[in-house]
Amino acid sequence: MNIPTQAPPHASQSPPNAPLSPHGLAAVVVDSPQPGIPPPEPGRGDWGVPAPLWAVLVFTFINSFATGITFNGLAFITESSYGYSKVNNSLIYLGIGITYILGAVVTGPLLRRAKAALPWLTARKVLGVLMAKAVLFSCVPLVAWYALPSEGRAGSAWAIWVFSLLYSGLCGALWPIVESFLSGGRSGQRLRSAMSTWNICWSSALILSLVSLGPLKGPDIILALALGAVLHATSLLVLARFPSEPALHSEDHADSVPPSYRRLLAVHRILLPTTYVVIYAMAPLLPGLMRRLLEQADLHASWAAPVASIWLGARVVTFFTLGRWQGWHGRWVTATYGTACLIGGFAAAALAPEVLSGWTALVVGLSGLFAIGVGAASIYCGALYYVLEVGSAQVEAGGSHEALIGVGYTIGPLCVLLPSLLVETQVISPRAEYPLIVVGVSVLVGIAMVWSVTASKRAI
Repeated sequence: MNIPTQAPPHASQSPPNAPLSPHGLAAVVVDSPQPGIPPPEPGRGDWGVPAPLWAVLVFTFINSFATGITFNGLAFITESSYGYSKVNNSLIYLGIGITYILGAVVTGPLLRRAKAALPWLTARKVLGVLMAKAVLFSCVPLVAWYALPSEGRAGSAWAIWVFSLLYSGLCGALWPIVESFLSGGRSGQRLRSAMSTWNICWSSALILSLVSLGPLKGPDIILALALGAVLHATSLLVLARFPSEPALHSEDHADSVPPSYRRLLAVHRILLPTTYVVIYAMAPLLPGLMRRLLEQADLHASWAAPVASIWLGARVVTFFTLGRWQGWHGRWVTATYGTACLIGGFAAAALAPEVLSGWTALVVGLSGLFAIGVGAASIYCGALYYVLEVGSAQVEAGGSHEALIGVGYTIGPLCVLLPSLLVETQVISPRAEYPLIVVGVSVLVGIAMVWSVTASKRAI
């Protein structure tokens, strides 16, 4: 969503170099002052002094670790603690997608009004409030769980819904503000370097979010939410080193860019939400899928969550590689190979336990997850790079971009929900479920690819 960073009334609200968040979101930055325009009010930001990069990175790492427990580990928690099926998990992820869209659309205007009415309200204070709410929301399912006797705890499933829906909306407000502290006062190569390091930072933290579930066995895996609450609270210590407001972004952008960059930006802005269709179609499948793959290789199912983090590790490796190899700039490689890795990886991971057995199924399934990580990171890097290079003329407002990402969150679980419901109602055979899911995801990705090519021809 379009989160303001207390820009003065004269500042442009279009994002000239809007960096993307861990969920593909667009941060809000403002143009540098024009001659004759007064500087910002004291304490409300500085045109040229950015927030300490180390503080932004540490704050990002801690909170990415915490949010990853929910967004990447929720299906493992609900399956083990509440006995959720693929249908249940698809429904809860569908709810997360809807509330994310609502958060992207509603929170920006609400915060704008709040800042106008409360002069003492700053971006740092808003982050502090969000962290306090994250701790509070995380405690809801924990209190409901341990308030009941052990034999009746699965009946507290309403609490995980309350938590996940509120938490999803909160995350829609969190990352754009963090990004404005990262990008404020930085431009050009300095901004691109900071963003490259930041991508590696948040993506590596997400690996820990799944690995942390490994030591927690059975229903008590819900204690992972307590770890998330502790992490959010700890991040307040780092937040104290932030300035009260992000530095206002100084425009340092080339007068012209190659026409191919504008075309590639149009392509990646469509493909970026598509990556979340694939990722969140896989999310409800992962617990059962990993359990089957591990059992076929005679490995204990408790390794499911840590082993599933291989796709997150692949994303870190890809971020690191593309951050240092410049040969992909201005070429279609991230779009074509990235999309191929996404859909090929999804098909391999989903169908491996259906058509293969033993260690062969495990190796193919994990290779598919690895390919998903490579494809997601490739498309993300392309979207980020071309946003930074092309500038405001080709970039829509942050709120509408985040709403598109929320649509990706929502459509992904639907790809699993519909075939799973057909199996439960005995309309189709269980053996047809996973192939139907793969076909559905493939069709959506194909449509997105055709759409992106059409959009690239219109982008001049």
